[in-house]
Amino acid sequence: MKSCGLYIHIPFCLRKCNYCDFVSFTYKAELADDFLLALFSEIELLAEEYDHPILETIYLGGGTPTCLAGKVLVEILHQVAQYFPIRQGAEITCELNPATGYQTDLEMMFNGGINRLSMGVQSFIPETLEFLGRIHSVEQVYETYHAAREVGFANINLDLIFAIPRQSREDWRYSLKLALELKPEHLSLYNLKIEEGTPLYNQYVAGRLDPVDDETDLWMYQQAIRSLQMSGYEHYEISNFARPGYASKHNLGYWHYQPFLALGPGAHGFDGSKRYENASNLGQYINLLERGYLPWKGILDLARKDLLEEYMFMGLRLLRGIDLEDFEYRFGSSLMEIYSSQVQKLLDLGLIALQDGRILLTEQGLYLGNEVFVEFLL
Repeated sequence: MKSCGLYIHIPFCLRKCNYCDFVSFTYKAELADDFLLALFSEIELLAEEYDHPILETIYLGGGTPTCLAGKVLVEILHQVAQYFPIRQGAEITCELNPATGYQTDLEMMFNGGINRLSMGVQSFIPETLEFLGRIHSVEQVYETYHAAREVGFANINLDLIFAIPRQSREDWRYSLKLALELKPEHLSLYNLKIEEGTPLYNQYVAGRLDPVDDETDLWMYQQAIRSLQMSGYEHYEISNFARPGYASKHNLGYWHYQPFLALGPGAHGFDGSKRYENASNLGQYINLLERGYLPWKGILDLARKDLLEEYMFMGLRLLRGIDLEDFEYRFGSSLMEIYSSQVQKLLDLGLIALQDGRILLTEQGLYLGNEVFVEFLL
């Protein structure tokens, strides 16, 4: 593995959202200090484990990375740069909650090498933000966004969520309109999944929450596609839209099934042949690193079957689909040899198409992606 992406999980939030099942903990300064010491050790150990590959992209995610001060986030990047060569001009992204987007921190982040922000807006409706348990207001979205622009950030993504219980179609149209008025370079749109163990799931199980019906979910997705395409955004992945030249390079690495390393509690890495998972318990994560061990709680050597399936799942998320020559180069067999019956079935159903040496989802397949993906399980 000569090059890869790097994901860094910052596992702290000021308060966990009602829908979130990611690995995160309430921010406490002393705990954050212990985490940082462990993270710096992990950076060194992981670089040695993989012989210091070149980093094509870096992504600081969470949690809420901006729970940490801007100078701390920059120090993390400095530590990474001590042990990994970083490609000149590499895309370096940091997730941002609008409630934690202080201008002084944004200046430090920008001057320290972070060149892309991913802001968790989720909605422009105050009642929806409250329902989701977001800690920021609509006003803070505008304040933080404009502060980031003033500092110099020229590549900003906004996250929005649709198919939220109690969210009307007009609410969704309104949030899309206001997001587009800001003219971000990138938009990521996700339909809400009610995950087990979250406060929303507990409400659902207790019968106090009705999920959005499938018809409304689909309408909201189609409305988003139309609105964003009319505004000049390319729909390049199931949930992602970008102005020309601003597709997320880090996430494209995932979808093209390229190797990526990962740091932090609960983080998952993939080196091209095996996948590892870090301990998600923060105490265990810190303890292992204090003892000089990588915090891997599980390592899975991927069989050819696993690699084939994952390559198909990831590649078909892209609207350009999968390059048939790349498939044959990677696996030494043509896609049609391995998946001939599945491909024919999906062609007959109108869910995929073969076009210019690629296999890709049709518009109908885009709406029924999971039904397509399951066909490629071997």
